[in-house]
Amino acid sequence: MRFGVAVPRNLLIGSTLLATLLVGGTAWLMLVEGFHLLDAVYQVVITVSTVGFQKVQPLDTSGRIFTMVFILFGIGIMCYVASAIVDELVLGRIAEALGGVRRNRRLQHMHDRYVICGYGRVGAAVGQELLSQGVQVVVIDSDESHVMAARDLGMTGVLGDATEEAVLLQANCDEAKAVVASSQSEAANTFIALTVRAMHVAVFIVAGARSAGAEARLKTASADRVVSMHRIAGWWMALAAMQPMLIDVVDTLAGMHSGAVLAEMVIEGSTELLAGRTLEEVFEHAASTRVLGLERDGGALIAGPADDIVLRLGDRLMLYGEQDDIEGLRADSSHPGAVKTG
Repeated sequence: MRFGVAVPRNLLIGSTLLATLLVGGTAWLMLVEGFHLLDAVYQVVITVSTVGFQKVQPLDTSGRIFTMVFILFGIGIMCYVASAIVDELVLGRIAEALGGVRRNRRLQHMHDRYVICGYGRVGAAVGQELLSQGVQVVVIDSDESHVMAARDLGMTGVLGDATEEAVLLQANCDEAKAVVASSQSEAANTFIALTVRAMHVAVFIVAGARSAGAEARLKTASADRVVSMHRIAGWWMALAAMQPMLIDVVDTLAGMHSGAVLAEMVIEGSTELLAGRTLEEVFEHAASTRVLGLERDGGALIAGPADDIVLRLGDRLMLYGEQDDIEGLRADSSHPGAVKTG
């Protein structure tokens, strides 16, 4: 964990130059002009500040030349430091305020937004998946680095505690299509669900849980869906071990995007010429199209059939692919058959 305050770069540079000037001036007066330490520091301070106090002791020609150069450098560095302070205290606040106004206006014009409360590992995964579906995503997190990371990906970030009603209102949770409570704290997720439900009865709430007790509390808090991380992971791994082909089908369906469709093709009538050919031969010119399942005439269902399986009359194929490729299969004379999309 890091502690401390981040110093702006321009202020750090100015402070370093000023410190170097003061130390260098003090050393010069002590080594060349014979000043004592306290006298040298005093002379340097009144010279840089240009207050006009009387000098500690008379200066020779070299000392006067040094003092003139010292004053010029001192004034320049002091002006730089002053401008850096003004930038941070005044312009920085103005920019932050303007940025907040722009974010608020953007939120007001966002429709069908999805709000994620908590942008940790789970929240980040949820946000990226929602973005891949082309929807608008708003992230609430109390960690500024998490909010900035979400904004870099194209999400709208709101810095604050998602358990506070004012922050939820700032993100317009009451007008969201769905709210995802993905905080690392189960108590926080429960409080978020309760607060959002009180703000807007109809909003759809999805909450993450890590224990059976948390599941029960979140359901009591009126969460519409409660996702148990450990239970889902265990179920998914067991299914992957027992039914790997089914997992492939589910993954394909979950990855469907704009332009992708499901289609059905039956080996009969105008497509009976496909009987006796392998799937690889039939779809060799439609690389983007996948065969999710094959239902035999007798009722047996084969999930994720192998490319070397030979088609029979009466086989029913469930296809997945781009709309244009599916239509191309229908029109391509090398792949006769009627394909109906749905």
